[in-house]
Amino acid sequence: VHEEYYFESARPAPRVVDCGVNFGLTLAYVKGLYPQARIIGFEPHPQMYALASRNIERNGWQDISLHQEALSSAEGTATFYLADLDTMGASLTTRLKETGQPVTPVDVRTVRLSDHLQEPTEFLKMDIEGAEYDVLSECEAQLANVQTLFCEYHSRPAENEETLTALLGVLNRAGFSYHIARSPWVERKYALRPGNAVMNGYS
Repeated sequence: VHEEYYFESARPAPRVVDCGVNFGLTLAYVKGLYPQARIIGFEPHPQMYALASRNIERNGWQDISLHQEALSSAEGTATFYLADLDTMGASLTTRLKETGQPVTPVDVRTVRLSDHLQEPTEFLKMDIEGAEYDVLSECEAQLANVQTLFCEYHSRPAENEETLTALLGVLNRAGFSYHIARSPWVERKYALRPGNAVMNGYS
């Protein structure tokens, strides 16, 4: 609605990396902006990966490479926690378990984002439920290839703000300017007594 994923491109076929595809809403938005866009997407959630794959096929979108992998600081396998009550909350972190939400652990393949930022990339979207600092710090040297970056940051209840400070440091060193805003969900939840957000997990 607010076009948080809007970006401008001098090329009719911009290169886009979508980290956290879910069912493919970002794919739809980008293809609406730039029908020739070349997109690489990552979605480790088994059901969401299957749904995104079907949506790609149903819409006839071309030049999309979808990977059922989680982004991490290292290649290999890791435990991925599926949120039983929310398909948008799955994470490599234990933040959902820490708040008492029911989760189902599954093993997933992990890859490094740096391997996929070796060429000019007009837009990098990252919504990976708490793993954003680890992933961005691993690919810091390659962020020079990125024109526009959207990152949703996820705080954990017991975590101090050093992680956010470190994440902004990565962006500073890579030459980014940035705009910080609350996610719409958090904005609604904490419209009253917004300071309480600091004591709880927020985005």
